[in-house]
Amino acid sequence: MVCDLGLPELSGLHVARWVKEFRPDLPVIIATGFAEMIAKEDYQKARIDDVIRKPYALADVLNRAHALLAAESRETVTV
Repeated sequence: MVCDLGLPELSGLHVARWVKEFRPDLPVIIATGFAEMIAKEDYQKARIDDVIRKPYALADVLNRAHALLAAESRETVTV
């Protein structure tokens, strides 16, 4: 999931916490122009998998999402 940090009614961190509560395996990327304004601990508490800074290119988002999904699939392989 890709979510903006600054949403009209709540923070993207709140959305991430809610999503991770119901889908802990779903990778979450937060998009923001204010990454340095949020403490690293807050990102960790919300279980954010990656942060992408604005402005960004769509290719950057796709590459990061692909990397997260590929890493997840390597972790869940059972033999």
